[in-house]
Amino acid sequence: MTLIIIITILLLLSIYYFICFIRRRRRMRFYIRNIPNPPPLPIIGNVLDFVGSTEHLWNHFRKLGHDYYPIYKVIGTFDDMVNIRHPDDAEVLLSSPKNITKSVIYEFLHDWFGTGLLTSTGHKWIHRRRVLTPAFHFNVLREFADTLDEEGRRMVHDLQLEDGAVTVDLVSFVTKYTLNAICETAMGTSLSNMENSSDNFLKRYRKAIHEAGQTLIHRLLRPWLHPRLTFSLSPSGRILRKCLKIVRGFSKKIIKERQKYHDDTNGIHLEYFNENNEDSEVIYLRSSKKKLAMLDLLIAAKKNGHIDDDGILEEVDTFMFEGHDTTAMGLCFTLLLLAEHNDIQREAEV
Repeated sequence: MTLIIIITILLLLSIYYFICFIRRRRRMRFYIRNIPNPPPLPIIGNVLDFVGSTEHLWNHFRKLGHDYYPIYKVIGTFDDMVNIRHPDDAEVLLSSPKNITKSVIYEFLHDWFGTGLLTSTGHKWIHRRRVLTPAFHFNVLREFADTLDEEGRRMVHDLQLEDGAVTVDLVSFVTKYTLNAICETAMGTSLSNMENSSDNFLKRYRKAIHEAGQTLIHRLLRPWLHPRLTFSLSPSGRILRKCLKIVRGFSKKIIKERQKYHDDTNGIHLEYFNENNEDSEVIYLRSSKKKLAMLDLLIAAKKNGHIDDDGILEEVDTFMFEGHDTTAMGLCFTLLLLAEHNDIQREAEV
């Protein structure tokens, strides 16, 4: 009798959640019903269109962007996705101070970034944004122009060392230099000492970053891996856990070394970040002489009780990845566009 009651309750709950899901799906589709989309299959929608190699995805997304410019939607099994391409549309969304709650797919990033600035919302996002704002004062960024210029020149020099016809995986090649830049500017740590270390820790970190990113894309494009349980039991879930162990170890190493620097100097440089001073202009003027980095600001915030160790790790993981991967992608797209438009490339060489 007890078993029958339990089964009945579970069945009723399943029916209830299924009805809620259908109603939500219909409501969301009502709002976007007039947005064009490629022909979907029953139930699974356009899911199979996005299963394939990286080259297939690249070509398919480019075709959709061209055929349905400037906006289109993709029908999924559980959720639909709207894509925009025109910069004016992107500006409306990105400049909104209200719509800061991330979509459900950002939950896929929680294992990696926790709920740092990229994935958090509400009060936590506002608080973290306030803590980190001084580190990105325009004049602070200007102080690191020499570092960025140096890494750019190193990249060009290393590329010129290649003999004959050059075939390079642009993403992995460019990320080497953007990672150097974000570590030195935002973390106050130079990677030059790790470049030729015997344990190849830096090389393993770069590889882990790449594999973790590929795994997340693999999960995003396969709805059956969206539930946390099924993903954690899958080969992709095991790969991600292995990669994140390496990535987190690297972040902790950088935090530990920077913390040791401040311990050895009795925290004298952290005094530039006065907890009673929220004016980023004043903080810049006091700290720029020492060229203090974002990580220094986080360590000072911990000293003042505004963030804990887990919070620092969240932000370091977030900015270590977003700070170098996004920049590398932007550079790769720029190089691709220059390759496609030789006339513009020739003008740039003049």
